[in-house]
Amino acid sequence: MPPRRAKRAKVESVVDATPSSRDVVSLPTRTSSASELPVELFMEILSYFPRAPVGVPRYGVYIDSTPPASSLERTDLLRALSQTCRRWRLIFLPLLWECLEVCTTRFQKPAWYLWLARSLERKSKGLTSSPQHACVRVKLSRCSTATVLPAFVSCLGALPNLHTLSIIFAHTKMTSSLKSAFEGRTFPSVRTAVVPNHAHNVLRSCPEVRRVICNYGDGSTLVSAIGKECKRVEVIEGFQPDEKMMKRIVKAAPNLRTARFSRSITPAALLLLSSLKNLVNIELHTDVQSEAAIGNDARLVDCIKIAKGMLRKREGTKSLIVSHFAYICASLGGWSKNIELD
Repeated sequence: MPPRRAKRAKVESVVDATPSSRDVVSLPTRTSSASELPVELFMEILSYFPRAPVGVPRYGVYIDSTPPASSLERTDLLRALSQTCRRWRLIFLPLLWECLEVCTTRFQKPAWYLWLARSLERKSKGLTSSPQHACVRVKLSRCSTATVLPAFVSCLGALPNLHTLSIIFAHTKMTSSLKSAFEGRTFPSVRTAVVPNHAHNVLRSCPEVRRVICNYGDGSTLVSAIGKECKRVEVIEGFQPDEKMMKRIVKAAPNLRTARFSRSITPAALLLLSSLKNLVNIELHTDVQSEAAIGNDARLVDCIKIAKGMLRKREGTKSLIVSHFAYICASLGGWSKNIELD
């Protein structure tokens, strides 16, 4: 005997029901009041979502300089806001496109290099037609360099507004791969380059660069690249020169205005900078743990004396700063002191 069919459940009619005032749900109108907030207020809210890289040293520390996954929050927020309405798209989409960042993953996967390589290749191909990007911050590995690097270089060439090129990591055995990919290519719009010492071929492709930051190594090969291809460098950071290298810096960058060193240097090496007539800003590094202990570092005291003598002869605004290593590495604490020149 076949089973009986279940009886249909009775549906109560609510057409004639009159809900109380507390049961009424007010539906949003077509135009939300939130979308009419002033742009200044949006910018204030965004300031609580720091730009990546968060916790990445300015220079000096390299292997562990990958931005944390939390640095993706700002990008995720801008992407979501830009897809909300037409007005917000006009406001937030340019901010989203301002920087191309392929340097961290949301999850710490064992094969992070594979994920980043695929992401960089995919985004490079997709962004070739998006000239809005002004900053590029990437992490390079030896994974699929034959396809990833050509796509990346082509993407850089398609960004006329590009002003900052930051390679926060590149494998130390990528020198030949980088040379093959960047040789013969130039990016004249780049004004700031953050590169490791072994990525000097990348720097050679930025002839109009003004600021060069060495985030790994002593910077010796970067000095050679500056001397041959980058004649307008005004700021160097993260270099670790001895006397021989300092002579090369003076010759390679005669227009130098600012010099920030990631390691302590000798007074004799610092004295070689006196021939640079445009040098007005010097930042020295020390390992002493407090400002009060500056006098305990005899080498630093001599360097401060030499720097003061050089800067007093310069015209215009001048500055001499002494920083602790932890301060230079950002978010690690430390201290920084502006030395009076009088």
